[in-house]
Amino acid sequence: MQKIQKTPPAEMRAHTNMKMLQTEFLKQIREVTAEKYEYMLGVLPPERLAHNAFLVGEPYDHKDGHERFQGFAEIGDKFYYLGLMTTKDFDTFTINVEQI
Repeated sequence: MQKIQKTPPAEMRAHTNMKMLQTEFLKQIREVTAEKYEYMLGVLPPERLAHNAFLVGEPYDHKDGHERFQGFAEIGDKFYYLGLMTTKDFDTFTINVEQI
């Protein structure tokens, strides 16, 4: 008889946590004007800049000992505020335009 494992394996927990994290980010995303996007891009040198997305160059706050920055992205002809994220979040974050 095989034992039933009550705690999911670490890789499953990590995947579930990533899905929850992505869902949390999707709730924060909102469209902004081109002017707001350009202003935020130019206010300070970006902390991270990649593929028409960036993190504003100064932390907005800290959570669990990690600096969180305001994220912005240009997708097609629209501009979005991505919410608060760490540099690690930004480096691993992907978004499906249909989810917005």
